[in-house]
Amino acid sequence: MGNDGETWFHLVDAEIANERAALRWFVDQQQVEAALDIAGNLAWFWTDPGYIAEGRTWFASLLADASDRMSPVTRAKAFGAAGDLADWHADTATALAHNTEALALWRLAGDREQIGDTLRSLGSSAIDVFSLDEAETLLAEAYDLALDVGDDWSAAASANLRGTAATYRNELASAIRWHESALRGWQAMGDAAHLPTALSRLGWAWLLSGDLQRAMECCDTVLRLSEGAAAANDATFAMLVLATAVVRMERKDVAVRLVAAALNRRRQVGLPLRPPAQVSIDRELATLRSSLGEAGFALFWSEGLAMTFPEAVALARDVPAMLPTVTDGLSPREREVLRLLVEGASDHEIAERLFITRRTASKHVAAILDKLGASNRTSAATIAHRRGLV
Repeated sequence: MGNDGETWFHLVDAEIANERAALRWFVDQQQVEAALDIAGNLAWFWTDPGYIAEGRTWFASLLADASDRMSPVTRAKAFGAAGDLADWHADTATALAHNTEALALWRLAGDREQIGDTLRSLGSSAIDVFSLDEAETLLAEAYDLALDVGDDWSAAASANLRGTAATYRNELASAIRWHESALRGWQAMGDAAHLPTALSRLGWAWLLSGDLQRAMECCDTVLRLSEGAAAANDATFAMLVLATAVVRMERKDVAVRLVAAALNRRRQVGLPLRPPAQVSIDRELATLRSSLGEAGFALFWSEGLAMTFPEAVALARDVPAMLPTVTDGLSPREREVLRLLVEGASDHEIAERLFITRRTASKHVAAILDKLGASNRTSAATIAHRRGLV
């Protein structure tokens, strides 16, 4: 859907009652292929958290009555859509089975763009079963195909998943490069809806590499951009990254509250964590429970469950303020900002280049001026050149 996704979603959402009526009519008339064609054309729409369960129900019923005599393209669309919905629900076995069937049908049809998309879906499932070498092979082919057919959106999506696979392989420098590639791709397309997806995973990679400041900036931007149930996947992932960050800052009470609130929100909208992420969070929770004791852990957990989602987001956005202040010299992030400042970039341009909020960029600039003893940006650039900082 590209950068028109939100517009198309609202248009389809307004007509969903008519779409359901059409599906029921074709089913009643035993015209399963026509019903599958409609359901397959709604594949992207069904991935909204509010509609995943309904979409899965439709496909389970329709595919059970599907025939090999039906159009391969219709069946391929349906199997692919059903596989992706299962993937969203972390039903990996079903996702693999359906997307494997879809891939065979798309290869039969010779549709290289759809072959690439299905390879990407299979790569996502391979990550979930910890087959990380296989995931990289599938995603590399998907990425190359996307570039070859000129599908910039799919190239960005494949790059982002390659970043996720690299993170779980502990190849963090590679993970950061792939997530930043996805960000640049989606940003160039004007697809603001998918920026939080890349930013939240980039924040996770930065955190694991030990850069708390960059991790927090990524997550703060995600929380600013994410609104509504459709964004719960990225917003809650960012909250879990921030929870892990505050454990490293000895704020275990905040960590437990954030994890409880994030997982509760995902439960409410029907989005279970992907298996590798669940393993990581379970490990963090076990450490927190051991450190705090059962009574302390239970208290903070119950407080997190009682929070509204806006309250949890507000708590998460307070986390960067808990980071110890650097009192002398420039931090690595401030040096990045300084280089852009010297190039003449405005706060808005710095924010776009570094994928941070304008407010965060302005804070960095103010801190740089203070640390350098500069009265303005021009003076800061002069001092930076004189001291060999850039």
